[in-house]
Amino acid sequence: MKEFERQSEIYKNVGGVHSVLFQHPDFSVFNEDIGRHNCFDKIGGVLLKNNKMALVAAGMLFVSGRVSSEIITKVIRLGVPVLCSRSTPTAAAVNLAREYNVTLLGYVRSNTGYVYAGADRLT
Repeated sequence: MKEFERQSEIYKNVGGVHSVLFQHPDFSVFNEDIGRHNCFDKIGGVLLKNNKMALVAAGMLFVSGRVSSEIITKVIRLGVPVLCSRSTPTAAAVNLAREYNVTLLGYVRSNTGYVYAGADRLT
C-alpha cells in the first residue's frame, strides 16, 4: 500500500483524485482520475488494449477510495481475485465479495488493515 500511495503524483500536488493499481508480476497499470469508477474502467481498458486479460486471475487491485457495491461489481466482472483498499468497504460490497469469492482488504495503512472477505486466499 505504501508503494501504491507513492505513485499518485496528482494527489501529492493537488489532492482530490482517486487512484487504482492493477498489479501482476508480469504487468502493472496505475491510473488516476477524479472518479473511482473511471479509474477501474480505464484499468480494464488498458488490460484489454494490451492483451493482458489472461493475467487478471492472478492479479491484484489497489484502490485509494471507498469500495462500494458498484466498485466490487467492476472487480468481479474484471475477474481480479484480490482488492486492497485504503478506505473501508460498504456492507453491500463485503456481501458481494463474499458471494463471489473476492478477497477484500480494507482500511489498509502501514502494517494494519482488515480482511472483510476471502481470508482463505491469504497465507
